[in-house]
Amino acid sequence: MEQLQYEIGETIKEEIIKYIKESIYKYAVMIDGKWGIGKSYFVLNELKTEIENKCCDKRIIYISLYGKKNIEDVQKSIYYETMSTINKAINEGISHLNVFKPILSAISFSGINLKDCLEETKKIINGYCSDPEEKDFSGFVFIFDDFERCAFDLTEMLGYINNLVENCDTKVIVIANQSEIKQDTISENQELKYLVATLINKNCDVEDAARNIFKYKTSYDYIKEKTIGEIFSYKPNLEVIFEKMISKYAINKELVKELDKRVAYFVKEMKEEEHLNIRTFQFFLYKMCIFTEKIKSIIPNRYKEFVYENVNLFFKFCLKFKMGKTSNDDLIMNNKLSILIKNFIEKSILNKELVEEASQEFYRFKRKNEAYFILEIYRGWYLSNDKEIKEVFKNLCDAIDEIEIKDWIYIIINTIRLVNIQVLEEKDLKDLSVHIEKSLKKKRGKLNDYIESLKVGKFLLDKYNEKKAYDDFLIPIIKSIDEKKGESTSLDGYAAWCQAVKGKNNALYSYDMKVKDLIDVIIKDATSQDIQNLRDLIHQNNFIERDLINIRDLKNELTKRTEEITDNIKKTNVKYLTRDIEKILDSKKDKIIG
Repeated sequence: MEQLQYEIGETIKEEIIKYIKESIYKYAVMIDGKWGIGKSYFVLNELKTEIENKCCDKRIIYISLYGKKNIEDVQKSIYYETMSTINKAINEGISHLNVFKPILSAISFSGINLKDCLEETKKIINGYCSDPEEKDFSGFVFIFDDFERCAFDLTEMLGYINNLVENCDTKVIVIANQSEIKQDTISENQELKYLVATLINKNCDVEDAARNIFKYKTSYDYIKEKTIGEIFSYKPNLEVIFEKMISKYAINKELVKELDKRVAYFVKEMKEEEHLNIRTFQFFLYKMCIFTEKIKSIIPNRYKEFVYENVNLFFKFCLKFKMGKTSNDDLIMNNKLSILIKNFIEKSILNKELVEEASQEFYRFKRKNEAYFILEIYRGWYLSNDKEIKEVFKNLCDAIDEIEIKDWIYIIINTIRLVNIQVLEEKDLKDLSVHIEKSLKKKRGKLNDYIESLKVGKFLLDKYNEKKAYDDFLIPIIKSIDEKKGESTSLDGYAAWCQAVKGKNNALYSYDMKVKDLIDVIIKDATSQDIQNLRDLIHQNNFIERDLINIRDLKNELTKRTEEITDNIKKTNVKYLTRDIEKILDSKKDKIIG
């Protein structure tokens, strides 16, 4: 039997409608396709509606065969569904409720007398058929879903279907995944055929070789060919299905709009993973809607960008989860956002503190990306126009904190050149200087090092007047930084100590800062990044003997006061610092004096 390759759409529906309307042949039809690709969704949401609209004299009985253990289970389901359909018809306007009573009286707590019930069912059905003389089930279309999941012999089920189409004059649609159907082989002279197969090819699978040589069929094959007249191979148009599902299930118009924009991406990802499963997309929609509402309740003023700009990442985690591919090593980005999404998808956990941290991390990353996007335009200013560059310059000044100092050089250079060609004004150059100065004062580390790195930019200029303008630009910034050196700040305090341990010519012992003062800075004011900077210097292991005394005292004081720290991440970093110092001390036991 030829398996017809129809794409989802009007064609497959047209063929089914033709089958239902024609009365020449008595056979069933099958819609075949892999699990999860949306066969049932298509039948219940599209095909069923098409039949009701174009074959309005027919009543549809939908039965899932999943787990049915025998024909009696199937008959019971048919009975219940038939009664439901008749009840619906009565509620729609048929007032002769007395005809319904014989059916109800046949139902008892212990079970159903199927023979009596089916006879009564036929009487009632015949009473509602358009042709008063009709004495069969011809007014009904039976749809049997999950055919391969039937828990008894499928040849018996096919026999039952054959009886429906031949003797009851019904139309039957079977929905199946044929690739999952287990077939028992029944063949005459099977031992002899196996022997022949082995003689032809000793290194072979005997059963497969015998099947290929003798082309014998199973009992299932024979009965299927007798019962199933046409098989339609179902291939879904995922774009169309996803758009309809989004429209139906998404919680608000904004989310619908955001998801609609990404339908092509969803389909591409599923095809690349060879996982064309509609249920996976339903799972994603369900999780996405809940996630959106929960995030909205935690960060109501900032949730939109945070949720909508991470839809693709959310979908990718859903896809991996349903494919059984997620693990701690599968994080797409090792950050708080990925951890947040992964925990929610796998365990339905949504920690409020983690949401806050992940959103802050996301917006920092977003601002940085936007800043560098603006910087790229500014570096290629000669491809833009005056109005655009003036706006870009303004945005760059506002985003200066997000840009690395090494890239400030190009901002300064281009600003000097744009002032020279009168796109920008001298006051713009001064504004940039103010923004850079403010940003420098917020930086952590040795400020003089930052200034030295900025001075390099002068050597990228050719013209004397531009070089002088670059020097003039840095003068007020340098002056302000020099004045700041006299100020007492937590960073400058232990930065002096850090500088002392960088080389053998300097010693912690020679500085005025005492270990107790340094401890206060670490416990009260230093950030986790500060602690990491200090660990980097400790790892260099360039200490003189007098330093080691202070290193030892530092370790002892840290051990006593670490529990004063309330931030767990910072506390962990301090513990790592203490461990690092212990290793240094252990390796230099013989050099410690006093």
